[in-house]
Parts: sequence; structure tokens; C-alpha cells
Amino acid sequence: MFTAEEIWQHLPAAVRKEKSVHFSLWEQLPAEFINGELDRRWEEFLEIRRIISKALELARSDKVIGASNEARVVIHAERRQKQLLESFADDIRMLLIVSAVEIKSPAGSEGALYSEAGISVDVCRAEGGRNANAVGNTLPK
Repeated sequence: MFTAEEIWQHLPAAVRKEKSVHFSLWEQLPAEFINGELDRRWEEFLEIRRIISKALELARSDKVIGASNEARVVIHAERRQKQLLESFADDIRMLLIVSAVEIKSPAGSEGALYSEAGISVDVCRAEGGRNANAVGNTLPK
């Protein structure tokens, strides 16, 4: 294993403008790569993920699951949040590090394990147990 400093020392001198990687700065991102809408989507998703993570912690402390990749998560969300989650459908299991995900409307969310900000989350043990890769998705038909 190399540390960042060791790798830095092996870069061509023309690339190393500073004596150490720790003195260097990130280059300014070109304006054409700045996407406010994409930033907003990810901020919203990460806030929903924070809520789901709280539900996973509760399920873990209640011994429902041992690790998040053993979980089947049912998310009850308002229309806008539901659409946002569904837009991540191809990667949502990987992003949440769970075995299965089901996204539903708020109806039937009474008694959910954890609720906050228009999101209710239920967690149970996934059929077949742990998903080592936590890749793919399960969405309502």
C-alpha cells in the first residue's frame, strides 16, 4: 500500500507543483461541470438516505438484522420523494447497501419502524439473507 505522499513523490516533476501533496490544492472545477440540479437531487437523496440509515440502525439494535446488507427496506414516501427514489432505481440497493428495496406511497405506513420528514421506513430481514454485493433493485410493479 502506498500513501498519497509516496505516490506524489513518484509523479513526474512537471506535475508536482508543490513539495508535498499536502501543500497542493484542488484545481478549480470548470463551470461547464457545475450542475445545480444534479447537486440538488443528490442532496435530497442523501437526506432520505440519512432517514433510512436511522431505520436500519433501529433494526440492527432490535436484532432484526445484523448488517444493512441483510435488510429488505420498504420506504413509504410522498410523491416527489418517491419519484426521486425511483429515479435512482438501478442503483438504489447499492446506494443504501441493502438487499432489497420497495418504494411505496404513504398509504399503509402506519406503524413503520421509523418516520421523519414525509418518509416512513420499515426494515425486515431479506429473503435469502445477506446480499454481499447489494446491487440491483426491487421496485413495485
